[in-house]
Amino acid sequence: MSPARARIGSVAVVLSGALAVGGWMLANGFAMREAATGSKLFDQVLAHVATRYVDSLNVHDLYERAATGLVAELGDPHSTYLDSTRLRRVQALTSGFRLGAASAGLDVDVRDGWVNVVAAGPGTPAERAGLRAGDRIVAINGRVTRGWTPEETRRALRGEPGSTVVLTVERFGGAGRADLSITREPVLVHPVHRVMLLEDGIGYLALRSFSDSAAIEVAAAVDSLHRLGMRALVLDMRNNPGGLLAQGAAVADLFLDSSQTIVTLRGRGPGGRRDDREYVDLRPQRWPSLRIAALVDRGTASASEIVAGALQDHDRAIVVGVPSYGKGSAQSVFPFSDGGGVKLTTARWYTPSGRSIDIDAFHEGDEQGALPGDTLPRPVFQTDSGRRVYGGGGIVPDVLAGDSVVPRRQRALLMALGSDYPRFRAAVSAEAQALKARGLSDPLFPVTPELRASLYARLVASGAKVPRRVFDDAAEWIDPILAREAVRITLGRPAETRRIVARDRVVQEAMSRLRGATSTWAMLAELRSP
Repeated sequence: MSPARARIGSVAVVLSGALAVGGWMLANGFAMREAATGSKLFDQVLAHVATRYVDSLNVHDLYERAATGLVAELGDPHSTYLDSTRLRRVQALTSGFRLGAASAGLDVDVRDGWVNVVAAGPGTPAERAGLRAGDRIVAINGRVTRGWTPEETRRALRGEPGSTVVLTVERFGGAGRADLSITREPVLVHPVHRVMLLEDGIGYLALRSFSDSAAIEVAAAVDSLHRLGMRALVLDMRNNPGGLLAQGAAVADLFLDSSQTIVTLRGRGPGGRRDDREYVDLRPQRWPSLRIAALVDRGTASASEIVAGALQDHDRAIVVGVPSYGKGSAQSVFPFSDGGGVKLTTARWYTPSGRSIDIDAFHEGDEQGALPGDTLPRPVFQTDSGRRVYGGGGIVPDVLAGDSVVPRRQRALLMALGSDYPRFRAAVSAEAQALKARGLSDPLFPVTPELRASLYARLVASGAKVPRRVFDDAAEWIDPILAREAVRITLGRPAETRRIVARDRVVQEAMSRLRGATSTWAMLAELRSP
């Protein structure tokens, strides 16, 4: 038994009586004597601490600390004890992006006790401030966020339109720490972000969330592309933090056959009884001959991982990108009569092949297989056709493409910018406006050294202190940011989308796979292990 599991077991025994676990144990067939023994042990420890510890402590506080410690010892970043104040915050929160809600446009999760960025919504204040998947938010308005729940963090990010919130951020990839001041804006997010028919009959659809209209919007977008002659689809779910599980299942339902499993939830209900649920495709797929490539990255999480996993396991799509975020669990909040409560992971979900993609699921599976860059071998599963797929730590793409870490030169620039990143974004916007004034007309225009030098001059004039060598070394990262901004404000979103996909190596890799195959089966046949 691992030390962590041993700690969990011992703490559960010690605290069982105080936290009413004894009643649960009895309901599940445990003997009265065993429950009483655990309760007696805890009462003895409590009595000695309350009466003999060097400092006087309130007994209620001791129970609350015990409850906090019990849940913390589970080692689950998504489970936490909530005192009355934290519980009220959680209950008052409206989930996801909402029309008229002034926020930073940021989706977050918890890793190692800290708040991590899952995704910054396209076009939101958070994206403009430079927040990226993997960044760690260590403080909000000076308040340290260690131990916060995602719900508390989202609430702290909300406020009146035009108000500011200051985030202290540790940049992903070790690019230092910076304070970023973000002005809140009303955020309206449609699940379908970009739709376009590209060359060779290939459609492109960027899906960035799973709110309650996701399936309807996806169906309408694919139907419109199909009418235009689409024969293959790039379904881009990169930086999609997820949302409603039911909407993830509904989107997968559009592309799968009747009776195919989409996702299975394995959990516990009242009284500790098993509470397993299975989402199954209910209707025939609408576009059975459509070839599909699904794109994922480290910002692909939760419901978007459910879609990618279902399409991959049923050999319905080729998955391209880098391993996804790896959140394979669902949580429930249980309020108590004293005003507090507990948020617990009550279920884990599994793809149709039986995979858990949670980061803690590396040990699950009969066979193990190593992937480049992995520190642990992953459990191996099989798709419907017998292809090898992997569990543990996210959806592993069939084709690895894109950067799994922030490039070194980009990290160096971000570290040099620090809290001056908003100055960089302002300089980009000013340079883009200058390009518009000069009559920019080509969405695929090249970013020349002269344009880059002009941008650097604006940046330095704004007061930012960035060495020229560091700036020039990061040209591969700077150029797309400047070009996209200029094309968007001059030629509009469709032209920006065309620019993005034309210069996106992951999209181009997916398109080459789609273009070179007559069917999804033919495309996947090249990937099968011997």
